[in-house]
Amino acid sequence: MTDGIELAPFAVTHPPRSSARPIASPTGDLPAALAELWRTYGPGPYGARLLRLVDPGLWQPVLDRWIVTPPNETRRVPIALTPFGTILYHRQLTATDEDVAVLDPVERSTAVLSWDLTAFFNETLADPEALEALVPFRRLHAALDTVGPLGPSEVYEVDQTLLPVGILKIIRTDALALHTRLRDAVDLAAMPDAPPAENLAVAMPPEHRATFADVAADAHGVGGLYLSVYFDDRRLLALEPSGDSTTGHYRLLFWRNHRKTGAPHEVRSYDGSYEIVEEGGDTRVRLAIALRDDSLGSDDNDADLMVMRGGGTRWLLRACNLKDIAQRIGRDGGMGRSEYHFRAARLDAPLPDASSDGVPAPPHTELPAALRSLLRGAST
Repeated sequence: MTDGIELAPFAVTHPPRSSARPIASPTGDLPAALAELWRTYGPGPYGARLLRLVDPGLWQPVLDRWIVTPPNETRRVPIALTPFGTILYHRQLTATDEDVAVLDPVERSTAVLSWDLTAFFNETLADPEALEALVPFRRLHAALDTVGPLGPSEVYEVDQTLLPVGILKIIRTDALALHTRLRDAVDLAAMPDAPPAENLAVAMPPEHRATFADVAADAHGVGGLYLSVYFDDRRLLALEPSGDSTTGHYRLLFWRNHRKTGAPHEVRSYDGSYEIVEEGGDTRVRLAIALRDDSLGSDDNDADLMVMRGGGTRWLLRACNLKDIAQRIGRDGGMGRSEYHFRAARLDAPLPDASSDGVPAPPHTELPAALRSLLRGAST
């Protein structure tokens, strides 16, 4: 069946898979040799390396977003896709000159692979070394073994964050969605940072505002709102005492504000009971935190908090970080990393400085007894 078509050697070396179907009139600006291949076998995956011939009309907006072509320049036409989402495209430079190039959306790089489309399909893709560089054999077979064959619109996506530690994690994902997400990330990185939120209510996830809006500060007890801000991480704690004043209900909210958009994301929340315990002259608040599948391992570090009234405000200090706080106070008088503690907050107040440290400690006489003991131990 390949007799007489220009890309016959390609079709022999990389036979069309069963899902390829001939199309009588291919759309888009396909080179003549590829249009002939479409009419003979159709678009779809070819060969063991699953090189997929794609519809230029569908993929042109994607390629144009990656590489903007001025009106007076030769247009780049997408012609194929590797199983890992790399786009192959063609340029008809003159009546006789052309090239085939590649765009890698992960590496965000381009390179010319051949100056002749026919030679690229018939010869370059028959070269084991060139084919391996385009579609690594081991990675492809690892993907097939772990997540199975691709659907008609899918590619494999490798988790790039795990590769440096030698872990290969692969999923199947929609090809167009992958390119949209990767290009969105490029555009987002180029944006200026978002201005600071007007206040805590604006910064926090809007779906949680109402549940924290009616929490009133308790002048004599521990009830009220408490906030911890550590760079992009925010933690908001609401304590609502019950009638006996030693127990109550808490709500604990975790989130981040995106540096570029200001939008809240990575939101997690807990609620449950708490109890107040008097111990060694100090007041401690113990939250009943039950971790879930979506929890981070550190989410229960706030389960045991020590109350401190000092520096004109109320604090809740993480009991698990008291030694860290004591070391910092002893060194330069600061309270250490701001994730180690909460401070009393209001929804209508601006977010505090998000730096990791620099908040001065209250006078030693206002520190909890357990913290003063650690300071005395460090000085002896």
